[in-house]
Amino acid sequence: MTPRDARVVGTPLVAPGFERPVGLWLLGCSGLIFGLVCWGGYTRLTRSGLSMTDWRFQGKKLPQTPEEWEVEFNRYKETPEYQQVHHGITLEEFQQIYFIEWFHRMFARATGLFFVAGTVGFGAARALTSRMTLRLAGMGLLGAAQGLVGWWMVKSGFSEPTTENKTPRVSPYRLAFHLVTAMALYSVVLWHALSLLYPPPSVAAAAAPALGVAAVRAAMRKLRSRTWAMGALIATTLCSGAFVAGNDAGHAYNTWPKMIDDWVPPEVYEVMNKPLKIFESTPVVQFDHRMLAYSTLIGSTLLYFTGRRLPVPKEVKFALGALPSVIAVQLLLGITTLLFFVPTELGVLHQGGGMATLSALVYLCQTLSRVSRSLPV
Repeated sequence: MTPRDARVVGTPLVAPGFERPVGLWLLGCSGLIFGLVCWGGYTRLTRSGLSMTDWRFQGKKLPQTPEEWEVEFNRYKETPEYQQVHHGITLEEFQQIYFIEWFHRMFARATGLFFVAGTVGFGAARALTSRMTLRLAGMGLLGAAQGLVGWWMVKSGFSEPTTENKTPRVSPYRLAFHLVTAMALYSVVLWHALSLLYPPPSVAAAAAPALGVAAVRAAMRKLRSRTWAMGALIATTLCSGAFVAGNDAGHAYNTWPKMIDDWVPPEVYEVMNKPLKIFESTPVVQFDHRMLAYSTLIGSTLLYFTGRRLPVPKEVKFALGALPSVIAVQLLLGITTLLFFVPTELGVLHQGGGMATLSALVYLCQTLSRVSRSLPV
């Protein structure tokens, strides 16, 4: 079979002609999720997340009268966070943090409505295959579950912490679960958006004869296996970042490259006897995140140089180069955020950098998949 005659085997996701509209809609959904995760970071960094003491699936309007505000404020005064962290704040200060959390919840609901409206609209236009409809249903269920997970997380902040850090806050485990599932949803939505906006065949089919079809196919197999390993490392690094956030570990050991006077804090050596320190001890959590970040940058750079030597199309090499570039910026952001004691703006940028790193990984994986499927059989 010649490259010109090559065709990708597989069931289409949408009706012919709807690839771009549906792809752009999904790209918009992923952009909203990206923004929502960043706003969630802002909510956490401003310690606003526990200001709303109840949750309703349909949401609730902002208090409108002084009496309504007093009711909400009095509820908040009963929480450990108010009594130990925000004790003595004024009603005006409470209104500020309340609005931040309220907007986070409304932003999430607006994102869900945008997703549902698109699904219904494209479904009515017969643009979606049954295969795509099932996938969208799965994405929708995962998104709806995020609301429940978010409240499950917030609810944990209304009781005294059981971890080493006794400052009232949400459970690090629940925060990590909430963030990681949001990132998983973002990855799935972005993957499908890219699949529709950049469907095979690509330039790989045309490039294969010059490079050698067998050689390209072997190179792609090699890159795919290494990229999946790299993806697992990035996922672990992002998850460890969630535990840094959950334990407020960025507010300690604000030096670099050492952690105060130590390259390795002594608490790390206690992990064998107390394994939960991996998730709960401030020095251990931060040390782990540092080491994982260094490993991620080194691994992605090695992956790039491996790909440079292989006979693969230029689009693959571009995607390989984008990943370590984004990770390098993210690492510098992380160090800067730490040295400046986690100012809110830098903290949000660092969380956004994590999402950008995830985006670069999804783009690379999707490019490898697309190019592999476009090769002549």
